[in-house]
Amino acid sequence: MAAAHSLSPSPPARRYLFLALPYLATDRIRRRTLGRSWRSATPPETPLAVVAKVKNALRLATIDERGERLGLSIGQTLADARAMIPSLETVAEDNAADRALLEGLADWAERYTPLVALASDNGLFLDITGAAHLLGGEEALLADLGKRLAIQGFSALTAIADTPGAAAAAARFGPASVVPIGESSKMLTPLPLAALRLDRKTIAAMDRVGLKRIGQIADLPRAPLAAR
Repeated sequence: MAAAHSLSPSPPARRYLFLALPYLATDRIRRRTLGRSWRSATPPETPLAVVAKVKNALRLATIDERGERLGLSIGQTLADARAMIPSLETVAEDNAADRALLEGLADWAERYTPLVALASDNGLFLDITGAAHLLGGEEALLADLGKRLAIQGFSALTAIADTPGAAAAAARFGPASVVPIGESSKMLTPLPLAALRLDRKTIAAMDRVGLKRIGQIADLPRAPLAAR
């Protein structure tokens, strides 16, 4: 009689969480001036912008939520912004301070998984494969993460998907914060090309030839696409 062989269990599906901090710089400044609990109080009336010198002109490098609602935009000259909102509060860009804060948050995020990596655009990638059940599932993990960050004075966008890229796209552009296993491609199809984290020049070039959505380029051969 042949010996029975036990089947080894299949490894868990890879799952990644992306944490985007779109207002990292302005949140850092508000935390410093108003305290970590500033988001639980009445928000400041005056919008805040971080400015940097670009080609001999001061431009907005980061703006807070109120500035966005009032029509300010990243890259806008400070002169134009002041013409729109004379009371605009500004602070000089400090990339070193932002980086140090992001690194500190990466260390803090190890409460969820030891596999944490910095993203280039004020974000963090967390490999949470096999870890979400410890907090009651993926939705519960995201809820706990968001609550803890808000208490500390941060605004965050989060999502979980099968790949780091899909999680980043879902966090910033997706309709749902948890993309079911195996459905990342379906989720990406209707999203704008900006969800791929391409540079603005590339996105503009694709837009000129009618390519606006990820689904339009997903199955195209690379050579014809580059030629277009």
